[in-house]
Amino acid sequence: MTRTEINALKIGDTYSYFETRKGGACRKRATIVAITDNYDHRQIILDNGRFCTEKKQPQRKPKCTICKKQIEGYGNNAEPIKQGNCCDLCNDRYVIPARINQILNLNRTKK
Repeated sequence: MTRTEINALKIGDTYSYFETRKGGACRKRATIVAITDNYDHRQIILDNGRFCTEKKQPQRKPKCTICKKQIEGYGNNAEPIKQGNCCDLCNDRYVIPARINQILNLNRTKK
């Protein structure tokens, strides 16, 4: 099972796991009845009373389309400078002034 499949698990899915005993390991299957998400792992509760813990794959932080640094938080719409998201610093320095200029230019053309 790949990491993207683990992230896509939902209640009612069949979950495969290995059970180890003295004689070796055997593969088991059960239905997922609950999933609890924590910061770095997910606990999967199965219909047979067992539970499994899966480590979550760390999510990559998106990069600013203007300065190419990693975006902290949610990011901002970078238009009209570029398509995509930008960091707070580029939003304050470039995007907001460009939007203000667009509004001022629209008002000048209307008069």
